Amino acid sequence: MPGTLFAKMNLLMHECAQNPGLSVDEIAANVLQRGHYEFIVSKRVDDQIVQQPCQEATVRRAIYFLSDLGFLVINGGCSPSTRGSAALADFPNELGQAVLEYMQRLYGIGLINIRDAIVRVKMLRGADVPSAAQIHAQLESLRAFKQPITAERFSTLLNLLSRCGVLTSYFKKYYW
Repeated sequence: MPGTLFAKMNLLMHECAQNPGLSVDEIAANVLQRGHYEFIVSKRVDDQIVQQPCQEATVRRAIYFLSDLGFLVINGGCSPSTRGSAALADFPNELGQAVLEYMQRLYGIGLINIRDAIVRVKMLRGADVPSAAQIHAQLESLRAFKQPITAERFSTLLNLLSRCGVLTSYFKKYYW
């Protein structure tokens, strides 16, 4: 079973802090070469389940997402920003704040919008605990997003918020 995005990002932050100045490709290659559990995927081959490293593009995407969140500075090499250095000491708290700011900045969505969508889905659909897809659909119907976001990306962001303790989830369903 592969590691979560939360675990991948945490590991990458430490990798970049220990090896400042390495390029995105060098960091990705190092992580995959070491065979970290977070970057192992399981695939069915014939009648067997085989574990192998994920694609390098997966690692690079996580690194660039850390940069988008303000944790890494990438200019030739990867180095933790001031915020990234703070995140090394308290990753869940710093990541939760950064994801909320990212959602607000890019999509115009904050915790109030998410909470209101959860309440509306519960009232309109009778869902005790709505899924990320239901919350996304509710926000879309209200035209709450200032730019489009896929349901999958929205679900990823909610999952990160849940891992950071900002939201509570139960089997990929979210409640306030």
